[in-house]
Amino acid sequence: MTTIDAVTAVLAIPGVEENGEIRDALPGESILQEHFDRLHARFEQQCQRKSDRPSSLDLVLHAFLGQPATVTSVDFTYYEKKGVVYPALVFDAQRIVSVDGESLAPAITERFRADDARYTFAELIGKEFGVEWVSVFATFGPSG
Repeated sequence: MTTIDAVTAVLAIPGVEENGEIRDALPGESILQEHFDRLHARFEQQCQRKSDRPSSLDLVLHAFLGQPATVTSVDFTYYEKKGVVYPALVFDAQRIVSVDGESLAPAITERFRADDARYTFAELIGKEFGVEWVSVFATFGPSG
């Protein structure tokens, strides 16, 4: 059985629909850079843990999985589609762990079998980052 290796959440940029269609015109470079910078700053805040309290991203995964989760590795990166560059988050499924330190990759894989999983995860991430839409996909690899 294969498990999910990574979950990627592609975040909206101003003026572009989720299907990649540009509404009126693609925003200028300075507006896009401000948007990327704002999202990156938000990302940095959401990864922080204070004392022994979970980070905002830990809480998102907890809400999604229905059990406490700690995100030990997530990357803020970029995704290109149809010549448009989007900000994206890439979660390493093996590095999302339970309170006991065990990988939650099997639980993540099981959760993504549900019909509402991509929509639910996208909605949770979208709310945290304050973006119009989020597109979610997962990549699979051999179980270890």
